[in-house]
Amino acid sequence: MSAARSGLVICLLLMFAAPSQSQEETPASYKYPDAVSYSKAKIYLLDNERLEVVDLTIEKDHLSYKVKGSATTDGRDLQDIQVIKVSEGTRAGEYALYGGLVFGLSALLAIVQVESTPNTELTINEPLLVGGFAAAGILLGGIAGSTQDKWKTLYVRERADLRIHQQIFVSFDPRGRSLYVNFGF
Repeated sequence: MSAARSGLVICLLLMFAAPSQSQEETPASYKYPDAVSYSKAKIYLLDNERLEVVDLTIEKDHLSYKVKGSATTDGRDLQDIQVIKVSEGTRAGEYALYGGLVFGLSALLAIVQVESTPNTELTINEPLLVGGFAAAGILLGGIAGSTQDKWKTLYVRERADLRIHQQIFVSFDPRGRSLYVNFGF
């Protein structure tokens, strides 16, 4: 019976170790007093809903925008927003660099492999082959990167609402030899 008592004491200690907390929400003030506009943005609301918007305008503590695919203009106060992310173009340059490196190094490794094999010889100009593969990688990487937006976090709510819900489930083995504890937050 002492194992069950120890398990109960541990469960009670864990239950009171991290009490449920709820901080009072205080809206953060926006750092740009003038009207600022962005062509594409993602807005995360306090209830964790995500909106993809176009033509976002922020003026003082108010947002106006069009939800992607809609023609009507909508608006919200900044106090209803958790995070705002804005598009800063695409990742075409970054992906072009990666593509050029991967394709160029692949061609270089293939040349080294062929040259190290006995009784084989390349009849192609090696620098031209590596350069051609690197150029193809740059082209393909640039095309792939042009489809990926680069996002910058513009606004994060200063004091997010923190809620921890505790659930502790305790069950015993039918023979009374084991204690199972499951925590949910």
